[in-house]
Amino acid sequence: MVLSTLAWLPSIAQMPIDSARLVEAIRREPPFGIFKDNYFITGAPIGKTPTRYNADAKFQISFKHRLTDRKLPFGTYLFLTYTQKSFWNIYQESSPFEETNYNPGMGLGKLLFRNGKLDGIALLQVEHESHGLPPEGSRSWNRLSANYLKFVTANLLVGLKVWLPFGYTKDNEDLIEYIGFQELIAHWRAANRLLFDVQLRKSADWNNRGSLQAGLSYKIDSDANQYLYLQWWQGYTESLIEYEQVSSMLRLGIAIKPPFPDYY
Repeated sequence: MVLSTLAWLPSIAQMPIDSARLVEAIRREPPFGIFKDNYFITGAPIGKTPTRYNADAKFQISFKHRLTDRKLPFGTYLFLTYTQKSFWNIYQESSPFEETNYNPGMGLGKLLFRNGKLDGIALLQVEHESHGLPPEGSRSWNRLSANYLKFVTANLLVGLKVWLPFGYTKDNEDLIEYIGFQELIAHWRAANRLLFDVQLRKSADWNNRGSLQAGLSYKIDSDANQYLYLQWWQGYTESLIEYEQVSSMLRLGIAIKPPFPDYY
């Protein structure tokens, strides 16, 4: 989520960061790696008795590939991203998949420095998102997105992502009325092995539409990158096929996350 904006950077935890050393670290780092959180979680609606029909599993696969080791004009780097999110009715007979959302993208990233230290990251991307079905009943849209992430402290990252949507299908012309034009994000390392993140969206209209996703992650082993992951979703557009329906889901499972670097 929040750390997806960091994921095209190298894994440079515990390393003093200045502009020259960071550029060299990027050049040496393998270009392929984690983008957003990769997780498998399961749960049920909040306030309802769990049944085989309202409980599900949700999983996400996300990776990136940096296309340039050296800086392009204006100090940018070119990268590809891909995220796939699936909703699986794992407890029903034959365990059918409810939906899968596909989100490929391509963009430029720029490191922002202050007093010789990394202060933030700016990203500009072209993204597509759809659930891969034929034109009849299709859910898809495209966006040009800009993302700014600020390192407030060594343990707190905050960011704002805004987008200009285009290329709607006729079956979801009102999607922006639910998903809005912006996303506020924050990621806080509360303790050495405990992480908290939040993502907040507001619809384009003056109403109560929007969404909140909050996650609590506990690192299972200090030397590994696996987390016990609790996720709460409240609001609209968790999936494209049911973007007009509000949902409140609590799920628990395992996550593999991008690194949380120590920049200070």
